[in-house]
Amino acid sequence: MIRVEKYKTSDYQETSWSGGRTTQLYLFPAQSSYGERNFQFRLSTASMDTEQSTFTSLPSYHRILLSLDQTIVLQDMNSGEQVTLAPYHIHRFEGEQSIQCVGKAQDFNIIFDDSVQADLQVMDENKWVVECEGDFQFIYALVNLDFHIEGWGSGHLAAKELLVVETNELPPLHLHLTACQACQKPKALIARLRSTDLSRNMI
Repeated sequence: MIRVEKYKTSDYQETSWSGGRTTQLYLFPAQSSYGERNFQFRLSTASMDTEQSTFTSLPSYHRILLSLDQTIVLQDMNSGEQVTLAPYHIHRFEGEQSIQCVGKAQDFNIIFDDSVQADLQVMDENKWVVECEGDFQFIYALVNLDFHIEGWGSGHLAAKELLVVETNELPPLHLHLTACQACQKPKALIARLRSTDLSRNMI
């Protein structure tokens, strides 16, 4: 079975956080709540509008983050460890870590609990083939893209739109991505999330 959904910018939920604004792209399960911390995973973007900001504490969750535009410095306030993160470099850390960010930027986040495995890739070629072998595949367009899913059909993504492919089919489906205009910048972010809790039916 396969389910394909496309989300436009008007579908997202935007709220404030202590460092700026955050835009929720996708929350699973749909009836869960980020505020109540009863979700399995969340995809979002956020702005860091001040030179220094402290990330929200999220015990029992794991995080994947990358900057979409500027180099930032992440510092663990307990250990003192620092990470300099250039744009589109992926960083993993734990939700309970007390992380201070130095620098203004826009970022992309995946937050997930122990029932989920998550991976993130940057599409840096003008053409790309994705194997849809996890429970969820997410394509967050950074530029205008055309896509074709073998056995399903074709479509278009505008920049900042999100494609969600949910499948449990074997062998894996192939998703073809093509930038509408060749360019040097990254074209999309590709996230794969798979449930490790076999008692849950993701579809």
